[in-house]
This record gives sequence, structure tokens and C-alpha cells, in this order.
Amino acid sequence: MKKTLSLITFCLFAMSFSGQDIAGSWLGTLDMGPSQMRLVFNVLSEDHGYTGTLDSPDQGVTGFPLSRIELDGSKLTITINELGVIYTGTVNSESTHIEGTFKQGLYELTLDLEQGTVTVNRPQEPNPLYPYRCEDVKFENLRDGVTLSGTLTLPAQNGRFPTVILVTGSGPQNRDEEVFGHKPFLVIADHLTRNGIAVLRYDDRGVGESTGIFAGATSEDFTRDALAAFDFLCNRDEIDPARIGIIGHSEGGTIGFMAAARQPELGFVVSMAGSLLPGDSTLVLQNRDILVMQGMDKELADAYAMALRDIYKAKNRHEGDYISENSEEIVKGAAGYQSLPPLMQSNLAEVLAHCDPWLDFFLAYDPSCDIGKTLCPVFAINGRMDVQVAAEANLRHAAKILSESGNDNFTTKIYPGRNHMFQECTTGAFEEYNRIEQTISPEVLDDITRWILEITK
Repeated sequence: MKKTLSLITFCLFAMSFSGQDIAGSWLGTLDMGPSQMRLVFNVLSEDHGYTGTLDSPDQGVTGFPLSRIELDGSKLTITINELGVIYTGTVNSESTHIEGTFKQGLYELTLDLEQGTVTVNRPQEPNPLYPYRCEDVKFENLRDGVTLSGTLTLPAQNGRFPTVILVTGSGPQNRDEEVFGHKPFLVIADHLTRNGIAVLRYDDRGVGESTGIFAGATSEDFTRDALAAFDFLCNRDEIDPARIGIIGHSEGGTIGFMAAARQPELGFVVSMAGSLLPGDSTLVLQNRDILVMQGMDKELADAYAMALRDIYKAKNRHEGDYISENSEEIVKGAAGYQSLPPLMQSNLAEVLAHCDPWLDFFLAYDPSCDIGKTLCPVFAINGRMDVQVAAEANLRHAAKILSESGNDNFTTKIYPGRNHMFQECTTGAFEEYNRIEQTISPEVLDDITRWILEITK
């Protein structure tokens, strides 16, 4: 899941410097109580002063343009207009250390900077000398006029193989589902193909080498893209059409069930942290859990979650014109609104006013019907420390529907100490994803591989 709500948003930054020579990269860590976030300011010296970019490694953000940097003697001021952020600091005489304060809204955090940057190690990424075949492919979603580009990996030996279609999570993703400095789909494809399973992974529409427009597309659109991949594979001599399945991560896990409901010949579904509750319920739980993880009082987080639930209900129930004409009444009538501080109240108003086709579809969509129509084997898994998709609530819901609909060929599993990315983790916070060298737990890779080989043998 990409769609999260946080009262402090550290995703996008912009800045500017002048005075002592402070060109170079500056590394600091924001201590937010239960979690920490590293920031790197990359500063360039120009004739007119300083320019540069910001990296937020723990959020997978690199090269974001800086807007304004002012240096008066040793006093540094960085203004981030888009987020209402002001960073003020003092540069030491050697220009090797900056003591400063990061301010946004009601929050004021210490942020000291040292010269340096962040290097990452990804030991699970495979050496390009693969012991299997790799082929660049293209296939068509004829209904939408979209050409999807991807990579098909095939075991070295001859035969007709069981095959996996990898479906990414929300947000524009390339074929490796590259995020937070990791390439989980590259690692999954490598592991499966080394074990005799062919894999097709592809760039989302409008991303990389795929055509089409990502903005405005919904889960229904992405489901048609996945089904186009299924049709393409059915015409490949190396692929056994009776043994083609989907592995979907996050939103992709939801799409796996949507595809199975529309294409009964799909061989299996592996849902990795799929959102299997109604969309509005998923986002309410997600926001509540993230706020608690960031150190917010549980009672206040619960009050915000109750109010957010009412806001989402209003968005699902009413058209845009009605909402815009009655926005103040809707927001103030939300449960618990009066007990919230002004910053959270204004945030609810922003959520109500925000219009986005993907989000509107997600909020209104209940996967229950499509889960109930899924008759193929299912392996649904979550990390217990996942704060983006609540493990027990989602898996319990899916298991109940599958059982009631007569599908007795399903398995669910919760992995202790794993996060939304299925990394072995400490807190589960998304700021941790980039810091962890592991891309995906070997136990999870082995379980998925073993399960697919068993149900396709």
C-alpha cells in the first residue's frame, strides 16, 4: 500500500544555502520517538549561491529539488514551502557540523547534520549472470489500448512450466516493484525461476517502457492489465496454461482475487499483504496504527480513526458537488471531531476535499464478492508487524469468505517479525524499509515456492 496519511509528511522536501562553503552532502536523523528518519541534503555551490537536492533514503526519495537555502554568517535557514517546514541551524567554524531544529506545524524536532551520505547494501539482488533465460517482452491490453513491457524469466531446461504473473502494489511501479531502495520482484522472480517456475513481471501502465497513463487508473484497470498478461502467457509454448497464477503484493494481492473472479482459468493466487477488507476499513486501520506507531496517544488516535471513518463514509455515499457544498457540516459532524486538535481537524477537511480516481475506487471497493468467486487455490500471507495492512483482520476476513463460498483449497499464514515488505524487522515502520538490507525474508520466499510447486505438480 502506498496510500498512507501522516500528520507530519516527510515525503517531499525542498531547500537552499549561502555563506561559508557548505557544498557537499549533509546527513542527519529525525528522531520521532518510536521511529527515526534519515535525511541527506546534497548542496551544490553556484555563482549566485547554493542549490541542491534532498534524499530521504528511508522513504525511497532521491534527488528532490531544493527551493531556498540562506546562510548569514554561520546561521543557516532552510525553508520548505510545500510543507510549511523551516529548518534553522548553526554551522561550525570548520563547516563539518550543523546544529539545528526542524519545525513543521505543531512539531519541533532536533536535526543535527554531519557531512556524509547513506550507502545501501542489497545482498539478495542477483548477479546478472543468471542460470536461466531472460526475455524482454511486450503484450497488449487491447480494451484500454495499453502496451505493457516486461521481463519473462524461464528455467534453463526445456519444458512447459508453471508460471507466475507478478502484480505490483499501489503507486507507479516498475517491473521490479522498486521502492525504498529495494527490488522485491527481481528477488522473487530470481528465486522462483531458479526453482523451475517461470515468471512474468512488467512495468505498470505509464511507467518505464509501458504505454498508457497511470494517473487516474484504478484497481479495475490494473486487473485488466494482469489479465492481458495471462492471455499473453497462454500463447507461449514454454508455458503450461493450466498452471498460470498471480502473486500480488499489497494492492496487487487484491487484484489477484479480482483477476481470479473474472478469469476462472487462473491457476492460483498468492496474496502478499493484500488489502482484503473493504478499502475504507483498510485505510482507517492503517492510519490509526501508523499514528500510534509515531507515538500518538491511543485515545487520540482512536478518535481520529473514528472521525476518518465517517469522512470516508461520506465520500462513498455522496457525489462531489454535495460534499463541496456541505463540507463544513460533514467534517464537524464526524464522530470525535470536537475532541481533536486543530491540526487534525484541518487534516480531516483536506481528506474530504481530496479527489483522486484511484482512492475513490479503493474507498468504495469491497473485495468480499471477488474473494467469494475465487475457486482456485489461494495462499494469503501477511507480516504480523505490517502497519499498512492489518494482518489478522484481513486474513481472518478472507478465510471466512473463502470457506463460506466452498473453496477449501486455501492457506493463510502470518509471519512474526515481518513488515509490509516481508522483511525481518524491528518496528514495522515504513521508515525502516530502506535501512534493512534484506529485501524479503528467505522463509517467505521458500514458502511461496514450495506452495506453488506443490499445487502445480
